[in-house]
Amino acid sequence: MAARESEATEAIRLLAAREHELAEAARHAGSLAELVATREDDWARAAAYAQDLRQHLDQRDKELADAKEELQRLASRK
Repeated sequence: MAARESEATEAIRLLAAREHELAEAARHAGSLAELVATREDDWARAAAYAQDLRQHLDQRDKELADAKEELQRLASRK
């Protein structure tokens, strides 16, 4: 009888330890999920910024091309 009680006590102890490990893993998983969501937001903002920058640079390229054409036009008049 004492052996069975000892086995049962050990099984309960092991289950409690396992439950604690699972709870800790769940907390880590939650933290990781928050980190991933934050990184996804960061990447989305970076992509939007890159797109805005690309549009700005494209506009500058167009302005420079227009200015170059104007300079060539003025130079050809002389």
